[in-house]
Amino acid sequence: MSSEPTTTAGEQAFAAWLDELPAEVRSLHLDTSDPFDAWLGGLSEEAAALAEGQAGGGAAEEEGDRAAARYGVVIVHSGEFPVVKLVKTPGRLAQLLGDLAGQDVCVACFRGRFLPVTAGPRRFVLLGDQAVSLPLPGEEPQVVTLDALLDDLTIQEDGFLGPEELANTREIPADGDDA
Repeated sequence: MSSEPTTTAGEQAFAAWLDELPAEVRSLHLDTSDPFDAWLGGLSEEAAALAEGQAGGGAAEEEGDRAAARYGVVIVHSGEFPVVKLVKTPGRLAQLLGDLAGQDVCVACFRGRFLPVTAGPRRFVLLGDQAVSLPLPGEEPQVVTLDALLDDLTIQEDGFLGPEELANTREIPADGDDA
């Protein structure tokens, strides 16, 4: 059974938006293939394997990155704080955008991995099995293993980096979107 929802208002709005585009734009085929993969295809099997190894990250690591990647959108309603929503599928992203169509809102979409930031006073950005420190005045960022932080690790869920006394001063309603 597919995790994709059936037709919703978002899908219908997205389809209506596509229908408004000129036929020549709708018929465009965008090349989304990876140029590196195309280049590898022209090499011998041995050379391609060597090139892939030199490029870093084997197939298992790449699959893990793809599985962890999320589609995201930064949503800024007029006069409001920006909100970031993460979803698992491009279809859900399109639905989310379709639901926002016609509203007084700006969006910026992206695809990637969420990198949490720890709570202060000493903050780190978590990068898989490592973390990098946010430098204090006069310091350089430091990379540490995540094992070194696990005893005292609190994620700053709202992403607020300001003074501690101002943190968590506004509530963000949970709307049940998948992350």
